[in-house]
Amino acid sequence: LTDAFGNPVVGETVAVVGPPAGAGATFSAPAATDADGRTSFTAAATAAAGGYTVTVTAGAASQTFALTNTAGPAAAVALTAGG
Repeated sequence: LTDAFGNPVVGETVAVVGPPAGAGATFSAPAATDADGRTSFTAAATAAAGGYTVTVTAGAASQTFALTNTAGPAAAVALTAGG
């Protein structure tokens, strides 16, 4: 996070929010920027595959980003006898 002159903004709270349902992710709690104007988050994708947007907010500024959850390998296989 930088100001209008390219200087790092220190101690600014930054939050990331994804969609409430469907394809998306949940993000760790808002975090403050460090001496370099940087922060990091942990994201946990939902089980739904597909595209979505997240909004990153710092003070009065916000930016949206497009992300995609892709399907992974099956976690389990169940066999059912036919009749």
